[in-house]
Amino acid sequence: MSTAEIGAASGAPNRGVVIRAWRVHKKNTLEGFLTVALPSGMILHDLTLHQRDEKQWIGMPAREWENNQGEKQYSRIIEFVDRAAADRFQVAVLEALTQYLETHHDTCA
Repeated sequence: MSTAEIGAASGAPNRGVVIRAWRVHKKNTLEGFLTVALPSGMILHDLTLHQRDEKQWIGMPAREWENNQGEKQYSRIIEFVDRAAADRFQVAVLEALTQYLETHHDTCA
């Protein structure tokens, strides 16, 4: 199911998610970093926007560590109870970011 299909199926816009900050940082699939305020009052820093071809997704903050072979690994800090919750979050943040970029296009270069 694509992001657009999930959004249409949910019937809700961005559910009160507010983008508080956006910083462009292009590297491989990474497009930039964002800070998001949730309706609960929680603020999430250092979320990432990724894009490959036409697909976009939000990456959650993670803690970096090295395994015994010296390879970088990442541990989850935030986890969703199920795939449906993760999909709803993705849709809400992507919709909020789209709105943010449309209204802040002069400051998002």
